[in-house]
Amino acid sequence: MRATLARVRSHRGAWAAALAWLCLFNVGCHTTTNIVTIRSLDTKVPVSASSSYVDASGEIVDASQYSVVRDFAFEKHVDVPRHSTRETALVLEPELNRIAEETRAEALTNLAIEPDEYDAGSHSSAATAKNWMYPFLVLGLAIGVGSGIKLADHPDDGRWQGLLITGAAVTAVGGLLWVVSSLDSDPGRWRFKVRGDAVKRRPTNADLPRP
Repeated sequence: MRATLARVRSHRGAWAAALAWLCLFNVGCHTTTNIVTIRSLDTKVPVSASSSYVDASGEIVDASQYSVVRDFAFEKHVDVPRHSTRETALVLEPELNRIAEETRAEALTNLAIEPDEYDAGSHSSAATAKNWMYPFLVLGLAIGVGSGIKLADHPDDGRWQGLLITGAAVTAVGGLLWVVSSLDSDPGRWRFKVRGDAVKRRPTNADLPRP
């Protein structure tokens, strides 16, 4: 009876230690990093982030010298695979050139680019699956190999047979978590709002016809 109680306590202690090890192991860190840069704009008309712009002759034109044809706004999206790092250049030229052509603007001013929304995709769920995957795989393999060695020496011992089945089940859970983490691959996505004014310079006295 004492031997049986000692064996039960021993198994309980082993399972408690395994559970504690699983919890301690589940501290992995997974990061998704998306670096967005804005390169020099190669557009058909001058583009400025301020209310002034530099025209083709090199002259600075301020807000008192032009009229706003209309303001504009559009969105840009940048994706990054979850648990990876990517640097992306935000390409704005096609949209800016299209707006300049539609409005017949001579310049685009007050350009502002603002991050409007971030969707983490499957970052959190896939990270959780990965964090639990490794300890289940390691623990399952350790139980399976250890009990397999003991079972080879004691083939009729039901305890080691049960542990071998337990190890296989724990390993299978780890494999299932690997499948889940692999399939759960929605990317992280930034949404940017781009705003500004399409402007046209007012005629100066020199441009007016003389009587």
